[in-house]
Amino acid sequence: MRNRKGWVRLIEILLAAVLVFVFFAFIQNAQLSQYSEPPKWDAATLKTMGEDTLRTMDLRDDLNPNNQSDLRDCIVFGGVPSWCSNGIKGSLPNNIGYALFQLDTFFAEAQIAGSGLPQARETVSAHYIIAGAQGEPCATDGPCAVKLVLWYTS
Repeated sequence: MRNRKGWVRLIEILLAAVLVFVFFAFIQNAQLSQYSEPPKWDAATLKTMGEDTLRTMDLRDDLNPNNQSDLRDCIVFGGVPSWCSNGIKGSLPNNIGYALFQLDTFFAEAQIAGSGLPQARETVSAHYIIAGAQGEPCATDGPCAVKLVLWYTS
């Protein structure tokens, strides 16, 4: 009789282990299917992402250390693709497309970074005003406003 209780106990432990393993496999599969689809961003979330990206680039001086913000450097140097685009890409998820534009005093747009605007997709714009030379707002020799256009790529 004692020997049978040992086998029953062993079978109980094996069944419990299999049950736990199946439970974790189910949870893992549910999580993978959730992340296999790219998340859907609504317009408010995209606009917030754009504003945060522009604000972060205006506060940083990492890409080209010269005591001016990275955003101002992107404008002044005409959007040097190697570091200006990398600064924007680093702040956005992979499935978000973008285009950065400089706005002059007549609000004419000149594209600085990113790919061209998509056809037949909903886009969201985030506007940001940067300071001019020596902290003067909108210096005559420098830009005063930028626009970051975002869209969902897939």
